Amino acid sequence: MKSGDIIKISKAARPHVAGGFRSSTNVLPEESWTAQIRKITKTKIGRKVHFINIHGGLGHGGAIMIDALPDFMTVEVLA
Repeated sequence: MKSGDIIKISKAARPHVAGGFRSSTNVLPEESWTAQIRKITKTKIGRKVHFINIHGGLGHGGAIMIDALPDFMTVEVLA
């Protein structure tokens, strides 16, 4: 991964957890979006990827810890 790469971030369906309690009836749906990497920084616990969403043409962005992803999240490089 490097700056400028297009990535696909996916989240699997998972139960809703709030206040330490897991809901057996409320399930968060799966979702995925494409994003462009703007910057990769190194932190004490791993690499942080700063991205901007390119799905829908909106300029909203975010950041994820690529070395410490949760079990329900996957990231793959598209281009």
